[in-house]
Amino acid sequence: MAAPTTVEHFAEDLRCSICLELFLNPVMLECGHNYCQACIARYWAETPSHGREHVPPPTCPECRREIPGGKFTANRVLGQLAQKAMESLSAHASDEDAEPGENGGDEEIQGEKLFCAEDGCLVRALHLDHWGHQCLPLEEAVECYKGLLTASQTELEAKVQAAKALQEQSAQKVPEITAQRLRLEQHLSTQFAELHQWLLEKEAAMRRDIRHEEELLLSELETNHRNRQEQMRLAEEQLVKIKARLEEQQDPEIFLKDIKAFTEKYCLSAEKWPTLPPVSRGFNLGQYKGPIQYIVWRDMLPYLRPSPCLITLDPATNHPNLVLSKDLDSVYLEDNPEEEVPDGPERFSKSVCVLGAQEFTSGRHYWEVEVGDKTSWDIGVAKESVNRKEAKVTLKPSNGFWAIWLRNGNEYKALDSPSKQLSLKVKPQKVGVYLDYEGGQVSFYDADLMDHIYTFSDIFTECLYPMFSPGVNKDGLNGEPLRLLLPWT
Repeated sequence: MAAPTTVEHFAEDLRCSICLELFLNPVMLECGHNYCQACIARYWAETPSHGREHVPPPTCPECRREIPGGKFTANRVLGQLAQKAMESLSAHASDEDAEPGENGGDEEIQGEKLFCAEDGCLVRALHLDHWGHQCLPLEEAVECYKGLLTASQTELEAKVQAAKALQEQSAQKVPEITAQRLRLEQHLSTQFAELHQWLLEKEAAMRRDIRHEEELLLSELETNHRNRQEQMRLAEEQLVKIKARLEEQQDPEIFLKDIKAFTEKYCLSAEKWPTLPPVSRGFNLGQYKGPIQYIVWRDMLPYLRPSPCLITLDPATNHPNLVLSKDLDSVYLEDNPEEEVPDGPERFSKSVCVLGAQEFTSGRHYWEVEVGDKTSWDIGVAKESVNRKEAKVTLKPSNGFWAIWLRNGNEYKALDSPSKQLSLKVKPQKVGVYLDYEGGQVSFYDADLMDHIYTFSDIFTECLYPMFSPGVNKDGLNGEPLRLLLPWT
């Protein structure tokens, strides 16, 4: 056996302590020790961690120092030295094996085939163009990419299954939507049929009133006509008597004979005739030719379902920093209220809100709240069992609140699960709240325009109350109260 050469001695210092071969893609750990990249990765992957509650960070095989995150850096200089050593050893081996006269140095040095993960191509182990890249043995690269493709396949199959499930749900939704459309159309037909019937009855009643007034006017005209006819007849009879007496003027004595009785009968009696006023009265135009739509709308209010509710605030429920008006129709926030309110089981201690005094366990109801130019408020419905004493409760249906809010003057949100940002074209001055208990519906409207804002759908099983919060008075811009409106004010 030939003695080790200087190159071989030098190469011994360029071997990986794990695989005992010349460094291939050497990397340096934080502790300063160097290994082949594939070797240290394989070592860490094979380190047992079963049964441990927390997997410890990887360590250096030589000094056992922990390497957080398994971080390392490519050692390009060491790699170049290892490559030079490989070339020298290969050349030395070729020279020893060459026949006399052969030039082994002219042969191309071949290395192990690897896969460069960075460039995605096959390379030779000694190729400088890929030095420092993550190069893997072919079998390892195949397994790696098989795992990647398998994971992608599994994920895509799951997505396809999810898409199919959504397609099936969508297909099931089609008849549901059609059925819902039919129910809504039936609901509209019923509602408008009732309105149409009421309007037809109102129109018929007004027509009857017009005909009745016509009969009264014609009756007055006929009575006055008969009275005038009688007066005219009596007047003509008296005129005949007076004319005849005037023709008897030739003898004064004869003319003056019983003249006093004659004048009392025919002249003075005319002064006693009743004066019949001319028939100038006509139809009451204000009743029949005025703002008919407004008149009819006003008369319709008692028949509207739901009719507008008169809501008042419950002074047993307001947070201590909320001040209620004496007539219990408005509320505002005061940091240091003059009057302290007694604590009680119904009072909110943490959530800054107040409930209405009216409770609802059935039926349909509607009320309106004036919000004006406030920059913050909460309006909605709360169930009786909401948490009133613990830390501030998030307003959402699962906590017994169905509400919307305004923040920062223009940020509207429906406090659903999850909450939803609302985009309103016009800042409402009044908010209308509609509750259909049996229908499981709470809807909000811009009360001036009756534009729909948001609708909650749920199942109600306990008593519900109107809920209000005037919001914090940030920078003095939100000091105006929330005001409950009387029906149709």
